Amino acid sequence: WKFEGRATEDGELATEATFTAMFDLPK
Repeated sequence: WKFEGRATEDGELATEATFTAMFDLPK
């Protein structure tokens, strides 16, 4: 996906949640 660097608080939280979910997938 495109990361356009919109560093709003909600955007950062959403990005952090997405990354956390991606790295915390069940193995």
